[in-house]
Amino acid sequence: MDIIDDYKNADDDQKVELLSDLEFEEDTPEKWEFLRTVIANREEYDLARIEALKIIEVAPLPDEEFPPFCTLLVSIIKTEEDYDVKNYAVMASKNFVNDSEELKELIIKLVLDPKEDQAIRHNAYHAVRAFFDLPGRKVVLEKLTADKEFGKLASQALKELHSTEE
Repeated sequence: MDIIDDYKNADDDQKVELLSDLEFEEDTPEKWEFLRTVIANREEYDLARIEALKIIEVAPLPDEEFPPFCTLLVSIIKTEEDYDVKNYAVMASKNFVNDSEELKELIIKLVLDPKEDQAIRHNAYHAVRAFFDLPGRKVVLEKLTADKEFGKLASQALKELHSTEE
């Protein structure tokens, strides 16, 4: 892909722009592998990594691409030192939580931890709201009703969940 070749010779600002363009390129295994490489590379420009995470947050990926991205997101969320990259990885997990039990458990752990950063918890909460497993989602929301920060949000989400069950 020309964009990938251009990326290797680009400065930091150009990298972000090229990644934005890559989002609309044809889906190929090379595209997804390249995005994983950018996200995983801790030496890479942080805004380029974030741009790649934004793409996978909303992209309709081929089924075979979910497992490697799930593994990568778990790794990034657990070990990333750059706050913004970690936060965007939590945001992107919304697209993947139904494809990895390990990622789902990590997201639950984050949202239930009152010592975790507020923005990360809120993004984990949005990932919980994306759970296809309604009983599992309900359990997490019920636990959050006692949480000082999430009590009202969780109660409202439970009401909405109950109204869809009826």
